[in-house]
Amino acid sequence: MEADSVHSAIERKLLNRQIYWPAEYTEVITSARTKPEPYHVKNLTFEFFLDFSKLSFCKTIRPGRRPGDPQVTDIRALKYGTDGIIQYKLHHSDEWSPLPSRNSNRNAPVTIPKMYSQPIPIKKTKFEDLQQLKEVLTREYHTFYYQPPHQ
Repeated sequence: MEADSVHSAIERKLLNRQIYWPAEYTEVITSARTKPEPYHVKNLTFEFFLDFSKLSFCKTIRPGRRPGDPQVTDIRALKYGTDGIIQYKLHHSDEWSPLPSRNSNRNAPVTIPKMYSQPIPIKKTKFEDLQQLKEVLTREYHTFYYQPPHQ
């Protein structure tokens, strides 16, 4: 699998290397492959994550309505298209079938709120553990370990 070769290349780059803060992983990952091009790393912050919990266009993914019709546990694959159409397969060898439409608000404009308005605070004990780590780190990395919001 491609994921295995990616993981293997990154692990080889990490071998005998000390990592002092998360940004160093970005450097290691991008340098793990040079051809055909370096791996692309997207650093995420709390602002990236969206809250989809209130978003409900589809009341159910049950493909049938009557007793004896297929149930959710019979579904082997689901495919959601950008046009809002949901398709399903009961067997991997089947063709895609449209999920019976019991959708609501499919054409309603959607604004998905951000999941977090600020960084998630870490527990006090974890923060204290990070402070102890500073004893074995060079001074240039100490600032990073002071920054996490904590309880």
